[in-house]
Amino acid sequence: VWPENGAQICMGEVTEMTKYRDIISLSNIGFSQRSIAARCQCSRNTPAKVLSRAALAHLINSMAHSH
Repeated sequence: VWPENGAQICMGEVTEMTKYRDIISLSNIGFSQRSIAARCQCSRNTPAKVLSRAALAHLINSMAHSH
């Protein structure tokens, strides 16, 4: 249940699909959630929320292989 190409969703500070992809990709290559937050310029809570939702949707590893 991810938005189409940059559509806004209700998750506080996260409003762009690009940020979701960046968070998931950085997690897949081993970045810590704190490092991801710094690189994406978002709250430290944001990577945890995004990765939790991605895990529920089984997207964490599948997105890494789609690029």
